[in-house]
Amino acid sequence: MIKIDVKADKLTIDLSQIKLKDFVDLAQKEMHNTKARLESNLSQGKDANGKGLPGYSESYKEQIRRNRARGGTGKTGPRKTQEKPVNLLVTGEMRRSRKVKKISNGAELGFHGSHAGTRLSNSALAGVQLGMRPGWHEFGKKDIERIQKSLDKLVDEKVKKLIKVTKNT
Repeated sequence: MIKIDVKADKLTIDLSQIKLKDFVDLAQKEMHNTKARLESNLSQGKDANGKGLPGYSESYKEQIRRNRARGGTGKTGPRKTQEKPVNLLVTGEMRRSRKVKKISNGAELGFHGSHAGTRLSNSALAGVQLGMRPGWHEFGKKDIERIQKSLDKLVDEKVKKLIKVTKNT
């Protein structure tokens, strides 16, 4: 009697290599990157894709000129404000309230706190601004491309560790 023993190659998958924390950390990092890019664009009066923001209304420009826009007075007297470019910095409160928050399965970029001198939360005020000037608080095309590249890189790294081929000869 002849006994033949054939050992097969193995392909094993180690799911312990995939950790949600790695993807949550990536989401948080990319939200911070997006926030920084949005702030840079806003300072130049541009939306998430680099297009100019619509101008302030005539009545609001008049309030700015008279320095009566809510929050327009600092502790040491009237603040100097500008009408152009539209950068949502008449008081700066709403923009300063934008924060990246870690959530259980990722991260979000939102507005926190209340706007001084109003009954509006910064989040509600941002909603009003988005209605008048869409595009300044969203992922732009460059953000989506950057995030996709980061995610692809992380997935590739994880897949290399996840799959193991063992040759049994």
